[in-house]
Amino acid sequence: MKKTTAIVLAILSVGKPVLAQELDSLANTIETGVEKSYPFVRCAALYYSISLYAGETRLGNELYSSYVDSVEKFMRSAALVRAQDGVDAEVSSRQVLQETNTITDIYLARYRNNYAVGGQAFGADPLFQSDITFCNVISERLKQ
Repeated sequence: MKKTTAIVLAILSVGKPVLAQELDSLANTIETGVEKSYPFVRCAALYYSISLYAGETRLGNELYSSYVDSVEKFMRSAALVRAQDGVDAEVSSRQVLQETNTITDIYLARYRNNYAVGGQAFGADPLFQSDITFCNVISERLKQ
């Protein structure tokens, strides 16, 4: 019994692993210093997660298509930034896709949790509001 208690206490004292840490707002994350393509990957994941969670029916065809187009632009931009830094184009494209999917999963889990505890997936979430505002600005710049 004492050995089991010691093991449980040891596990609990370790805390959350780095991989399980919460997302900080994109603006705050950038201020602390990130790899140059990260904002594009993060915005691709945000827009992709919105399109997956809400779907075309709820978003409407025009907004849904806009999000999907923006996901592609963000991912292309991230891959280009990495290629300019000397990363092989195929490798950077594969990495961007994997990273976008990973962050998308984090956003989707957040939406499900938000809805479960508060009845709104996006609306009352300050991280979502901050990130969507930030990414909308970047998206508009990519259209120019």
